[in-house]
Amino acid sequence: MRKIIGSIISALAFGGVILPTMAADLKAPIYKAPLEVWSWTGVYVGGNVGYSWGRSSTDTRVSNNGNGASLFSTNSSYDLRGGEIGVQVGVNWQSGIWVGGFETDVQGTGQRGSASFTCPAGVCNTSAVVPAASRLLTGSISQKLAWFGTLRGRFGVTVTPTVLAYGTAGVAYGEVDSDGVLSGISAAGPVSNPFSGSDSTTTKTGWAAGFGVEGRLAANWTGKVEYLYVALNSFSTTGLLLTNVPPINVAYSSRVNDSIVRVGLNYKFDNGPLLGW
Repeated sequence: MRKIIGSIISALAFGGVILPTMAADLKAPIYKAPLEVWSWTGVYVGGNVGYSWGRSSTDTRVSNNGNGASLFSTNSSYDLRGGEIGVQVGVNWQSGIWVGGFETDVQGTGQRGSASFTCPAGVCNTSAVVPAASRLLTGSISQKLAWFGTLRGRFGVTVTPTVLAYGTAGVAYGEVDSDGVLSGISAAGPVSNPFSGSDSTTTKTGWAAGFGVEGRLAANWTGKVEYLYVALNSFSTTGLLLTNVPPINVAYSSRVNDSIVRVGLNYKFDNGPLLGW
């Protein structure tokens, strides 16, 4: 009996040492949360606001509307300045540190500018009802860049996983509204005629290029700062003053270049940031 009791005590003592040690070694497994990684891949929509400063370079040609003879020509260049606001939609694909995609946007602007000309005495007017020194023809033109849009490719590199520096280039299109006034001398005295309307509204194409920086703000929201240069192809506007002596046709040919600095906010549609590389 003593031997049996001694064996039991020895077993318990041995277990008291071994079992806690084994239990200490059998720790619960530790799970590490997956690393959250932001991806630029996805479709996004957003809005922007900024300021535009452009220039219109306008060639003016005055001719006799009766026989087509050229009487006078000049060139003027003037500012088109104002705010702009718009929306954009785009898509990105990311491969390593490189990000490529496409973006289209439409902007409303308040850009306006104007210029005027004076045809020298007796050149564009031969009426005898006023002294020769007063036989002038004058004209003015005002232009407004009503809206413009672009369709561009974007290509950039991630400075950090959540900051993208990019360049962009593509096609541009926009509407320029023109109106003005021509003033001269008829056989009865001074006359003037305003011109405007649908034939003075021109939608033209061109190109756009620029660069920017975009960064993740929170969740799927990103913010960007962007510079864009837009050039619209040459377009024409015509004004008539048929009561002038002789009847006058004034043809305006303009080219509009525009620089835009804007800030934007985008929301990217997907399932949220990717997990793991």
